[in-house]
Amino acid sequence: MKLAIVLLLVAGCVVDPIDVESRDPAEPGEVDNTPAPEVSLAAPGESDQGRFLLGDGADLLAGGKPASHISVKATTRLVTPQPGITKVIAANGALTAYANTVAQFSGDSGRFKDMVFATSSGFGTLRISDVTSEVGVLGSTRYVLKHKLTASSLETNYCKAGGAKVVSGYWTVAGLHQPDATTITFSCDEAVITKCMNWGYPPPDAETLGGPGDLWTVHQACTRMARADYCSNGKHHTMDETTILIRDLYRPGGQPDLDTFTPTLHVAPGDPAPPDQYWFEAVWRGGSLPVKCLSKERWKSLPIGGYCPAAVPDPRDTVGAMYCEDASDNMAAGIIFNASKVGQLYLNRWTNGTDELVTVRGVPGTTRKKTPPFPGYQFVEQIGLLMRNPPHSLDLPGSTKPDLAQIDLMSLTTSAVPLPATDRVASLTGGSATSAYTTLANGFEGYVYTRNDLGTYIELNLYRRTGGTDLVTASVKPAGFEFVQLLGYIDPWPPN
Repeated sequence: MKLAIVLLLVAGCVVDPIDVESRDPAEPGEVDNTPAPEVSLAAPGESDQGRFLLGDGADLLAGGKPASHISVKATTRLVTPQPGITKVIAANGALTAYANTVAQFSGDSGRFKDMVFATSSGFGTLRISDVTSEVGVLGSTRYVLKHKLTASSLETNYCKAGGAKVVSGYWTVAGLHQPDATTITFSCDEAVITKCMNWGYPPPDAETLGGPGDLWTVHQACTRMARADYCSNGKHHTMDETTILIRDLYRPGGQPDLDTFTPTLHVAPGDPAPPDQYWFEAVWRGGSLPVKCLSKERWKSLPIGGYCPAAVPDPRDTVGAMYCEDASDNMAAGIIFNASKVGQLYLNRWTNGTDELVTVRGVPGTTRKKTPPFPGYQFVEQIGLLMRNPPHSLDLPGSTKPDLAQIDLMSLTTSAVPLPATDRVASLTGGSATSAYTTLANGFEGYVYTRNDLGTYIELNLYRRTGGTDLVTASVKPAGFEFVQLLGYIDPWPPN
């Protein structure tokens, strides 16, 4: 049975239907890439992903055997500020101090100030320098922490800014929570442990593990999703400022209807998908299980083979592997589901024997999942990632000092829908080298960086076939072509 995916949409956002009558018809032999009509209902759930499990900086304090993220012992290292306190535990997002078995104070009590904890991983000590709380927020207590590597070291901030929430147990560097009532982990505001608590996926008070409905399992599924940790090995595959939409099988009212699959979680229409709307991305499980599946649109931003072929096989080059859209049991196996905007897509090189073409369109691969951008083209290689939906920190074309320049797909024709045999090229909008070319209908490809200040990007250039008119966009000069123009710079690979 073909799967109709479940939708989680931006609160207050309604996508306008597309005027179907105004679209230009495709010429014979051409692929019509114009998006199909889509209408969305408003629902809550818009959230930002993150790269850090405990925090920017805190994640670097990892070690011990087995390798784990920094945590502290539940007994205080120095008890001078509070004589008689024998242990401190984490519950409900806050600390509680005990004298043997009797609770003495908890939460945002000022008596926690200047308590010092020894780290379980051997990375010095953590001192609580201040305690704050936010009224009406789940797990609102924050502990401002100072880290000291050795007795003679200077103190540094544990979190880049603000404070940290607390949870019990510790996390391995592979991102797996380990239950341990004698251990406490501090999670900074920018960390995904804190994000998941804020999103309504708090871990339980008790250090117990159970089935899919167990709160730790749900929380684990959330932290994997929040970092795009597809392989469940602790490696993130997302960028800062990446916004996602979430549904789950846990919170009342948040569940997708697995019998009728309504309302619809949009599967991206057209090729490529519109960059400013949310499309289904992945089905998440919990614990050490990798992502159940990824959508077709998400695979198009990953290298051929993906990051862990044995755990998450790539449908583009593995016979029998499936996109999330392919089977209904993909949904039934999940705990949390997310949608995302198309941040980046691979620029792929194709050829039809006479025309060399580099574009984000089409699906490369070796299985029946492959789809050429236009009839008759064969996949050659992936060359890098083109930005489709840039983060707000990057200035768009037209600004005083733009960080990005726009790339469109064009053809050497007088029509916006070219004939199959015409030359096509992805190049700068309004570029002089392509003045004889016409931008295709729905021709937006993405953005290149205008500068390479850090030297981490690769060049994207325009080349012309020697003695001919065929233009091609590439990062390395193809044989038989000559350099025409630097277009900008692209990412050589996805974040990992």
